[in-house]
Order: sequence, then structure tokens, then C-alpha cells
Amino acid sequence: MVVDNYLDLLVADNCLGFALVDIHFDFVVDYNIHLDLLILDYYIQLDLLIDYIHLDLLIVDYYIHFDFVIVVDYYNHFGFDFVIVVDLL
Repeated sequence: MVVDNYLDLLVADNCLGFALVDIHFDFVVDYNIHLDLLILDYYIQLDLLIDYIHLDLLIVDYYIHFDFVIVVDYYNHFGFDFVIVVDLL
């Protein structure tokens, strides 16, 4: 399901420890059927994600008023491109 919305926003959270800028609100996904994705809890220290940069996609459960699933696509070791995916359930 493609939403075709583009959002310019800044999300800064002390627990997350980083900011997401100019997020592309891309699509809704049922992550339960994506066997190639690593599912992590939002409370896990994000520096642990560096250990998994060989994976194409990571999923972080992110709960703030609503249930969000953040899909993080690592393009290289130095920069990140973030696609936020919203669980509408």
C-alpha cells in the first residue's frame, strides 16, 4: 500500500539518540511476513545497530502515542537513509 506522502519533520528522542530529518513517508508493511528483516525493540541502544550494517533492512519498534515501525535502510557506513513505515493497526 503506497501512501505517496512526503513529510519534512525532525524527530529527536533521548532514548533513540538521533534525529530523523526529511523522512519519506513511503508505505505500510506487515513486517511479520518479512523474513529478511531484523526486528529490534525501540529501547535497545541504537549503537548496537552498527553491528548489523551488513543487513539490508532493520526494523525498530517505536512507540510514542501511536505504534510506529521504522524501517532503516543502511546505504553505507557513514550515512543513513530512513524510511518510516507506519503500522495502522
